[in-house]
Amino acid sequence: DNGPQITAAAGTCEWVYQKKFVESMRDIVSTTDYQGVRFVTLAGTTQMADLMPSADELASVSCAADFNFVEYWWDFQAEYLDDVLKANPGQWSVVSIHQPLFSTAVGRAEAHLREAFLQVIEDNNVDLVLQGHDHTYGRGYLASHEVAGLSGVQDGPVFATSVLGPKSYDLDTADENDWTLNGAVRVTAYEAVRTYQKIRFDDGLLTYEAVSYPSGEVVDSFVTCHSADGSQQYSADSADLLPAGCELAAQPVAQATVEGTPQTGQTLSSDLGTWLDGLTSPEAAYQWLRDDEPISGATLPDYQLTAQDEGHSIAVQVTVTATGYGPVSATSAAVTAAPAEALGLTLSAPEEVTDPAAGVVLTAQLTRPTTGTVTFYADQTPLGTVVIADGATTVTLTTDALGVGTHRLHAELTAEDGTVLATSTEVEVTYGTPGTTGDEQTVNVDIPSGALTITSPYTPDDPLRLGPAELDQVTSTFSAQGVLDRIVVTDTRAGNSGFAVAAVSSDFGSGSDSFSAEHVGLVDLAAQQVIGNALQATDVTVTDRAPLTDPLVTSKQVASYPSGLGTGSVRLDGTLSLQKIPSSVTPGTYTATLVLTAF
Repeated sequence: DNGPQITAAAGTCEWVYQKKFVESMRDIVSTTDYQGVRFVTLAGTTQMADLMPSADELASVSCAADFNFVEYWWDFQAEYLDDVLKANPGQWSVVSIHQPLFSTAVGRAEAHLREAFLQVIEDNNVDLVLQGHDHTYGRGYLASHEVAGLSGVQDGPVFATSVLGPKSYDLDTADENDWTLNGAVRVTAYEAVRTYQKIRFDDGLLTYEAVSYPSGEVVDSFVTCHSADGSQQYSADSADLLPAGCELAAQPVAQATVEGTPQTGQTLSSDLGTWLDGLTSPEAAYQWLRDDEPISGATLPDYQLTAQDEGHSIAVQVTVTATGYGPVSATSAAVTAAPAEALGLTLSAPEEVTDPAAGVVLTAQLTRPTTGTVTFYADQTPLGTVVIADGATTVTLTTDALGVGTHRLHAELTAEDGTVLATSTEVEVTYGTPGTTGDEQTVNVDIPSGALTITSPYTPDDPLRLGPAELDQVTSTFSAQGVLDRIVVTDTRAGNSGFAVAAVSSDFGSGSDSFSAEHVGLVDLAAQQVIGNALQATDVTVTDRAPLTDPLVTSKQVASYPSGLGTGSVRLDGTLSLQKIPSSVTPGTYTATLVLTAF
């Protein structure tokens, strides 16, 4: 046929433009069927004279304020292309267009053509796309079509750009170009090489040769096959690389998984899982990923999480080879790395030792394995230091006799660099049996240990709701904010040890869509006095955490109260701020979890 036909209702804006487009595309955009091949030619050039109806015709209709007639030119052709490809009565399809979807010359890029036509070409399994314009030669395909386990074989459209005339442009670099930057593989590329193409369709096989002019040398070639039922399509540089009968049997697939606790300091292990076809003992290579990017040096089956991983998604990619197969790669589902459990130290000892000459066994219990030393003290005097064994959570020390009387004992956990990581609460040990005279009586008083708590008015049924996101027309991003208030921290612990408050946010999600917590911050923080207690709000230091520059993607301290100033309650108010959310995010209500921790 001779191009698109008018489909819009008469008297509409689209109808006026379609009339002009049909006239301009006549003898340019067309479809031809020849010996089982459907050839479709598109118009890649835009000229105002081809796109604009007359002023009188435009005055007779009403067009929407956001109507874009240039985009409509491409959409009109894309709809036509989709229709004629779906109705293809033959086995093969070839699309030609002057400008290339993937450019080969320096400084050229036709992103609008990819946006208009690439998905239609993909959806309809087009065999070959022929292009020009760049005065260079290039051939390739989308990387997503590479067939795992078959080197050099791909199962999608082939894109070829060529020039026969004498004019030549500079070829773009091989490392980073319009192909590689847009998910495509540039297989062959030349500059200053004039070619014509010899293309043959014969018995389920397309044979392509690019022939240099005037030498007649074949400078590039490939073959494409179709299976007998047309359900499979593969291309390679030579026919001997194609699967027999153009049918590819199911390949073995590695099913990688991650096992272990996703927490800083813990070790994750990769489980290769099972393979199809009963393969045993395949060779495997490992690459651990952080947010889909390789972690340098993390190429063993196990990986120990570090603080750098906190708040990020961690996965493992396993590449497996076996005789007659592969390499085949599979990536596990990701886990999110959490901060390490806070180090804690508990000291236990007998309350009373009746033999004044006996030693006492002291036991320090760690909340998790770590490295370093534990030093035991009696009445602030060191009794001894024990190095923590690898993986141990319990440390013991047997002391000499401490002397008759009541002693106050505690333990300290110290890192290799001398930093004190944790201190136990004190315990009392009464040594020997002190004598009594007259009417002497023992008087005891219990000082409660108290607690450190943090509360908020928000619940799952009544969460903090941010105002509707607003679009910044300049940056084309969304922002939103809401008041986070009535956060009350109460410290009733003995010892006046002070406290700190930290905040961390999860990613925001809505169904399968999400955006990163790097857009989340807590700003305009203020400490408010709670009437009737000794804790003064003016002694509380608050720290704003701005989105993007200092976001809550990992746990950040937002408030602190020094030791030695007494106990009580303080109220924290602030603003939860979301900034520069990409406008490409899918509309919807997004939810995240904000964790406030007092310690």
